[in-house]
Amino acid sequence: MIGITNMIKPLVAARWCSRKRTAEMTVLEFFGIYNETFRYIDEHFGRRALDVYWAYISKNYLKKLRRLVAEKGTEGMKEYWGHTLADEGAKYSMEITPDTMHAQIIECPAIRWLKSHKKQIHPDYCQHCVRLYQLVMEDYGFTWQMQIDDLSGSCRISVRRKQGEKSAGT
Repeated sequence: MIGITNMIKPLVAARWCSRKRTAEMTVLEFFGIYNETFRYIDEHFGRRALDVYWAYISKNYLKKLRRLVAEKGTEGMKEYWGHTLADEGAKYSMEITPDTMHAQIIECPAIRWLKSHKKQIHPDYCQHCVRLYQLVMEDYGFTWQMQIDDLSGSCRISVRRKQGEKSAGT
């Protein structure tokens, strides 16, 4: 078993950074850290280790999303992604019903930032969204499907309650 901390200890944050920073990094700059972390893990430990890393993040760092989906179902999804996507400056649309959530990401802020800073985007960068969020949705009785337009910065997400699963609060 590969320890998560052993995978990321050697990562040097300066690799992604184009200039020295003295203040806190912005939310958008964190996309560069993600990209380089994914690249480092993939190059040094392989794709399987990257999947393990994403599963670890999903289980341990998406507690707010997990709480919102458990308590509010699709309304919790709307609350979580509405706030997150707005903070990141995404161009998107979202529709929900009690049993479904559909989102169209028109312009992904991560891909936009990486391209504008001339970063080599990890070929599976967008797969982290699939892996992180699919695990959460499955844990709460939903299916997750994501159609990615090949690192263009556009994708479509469909979340549906599994047949026979109850709505949040019922």
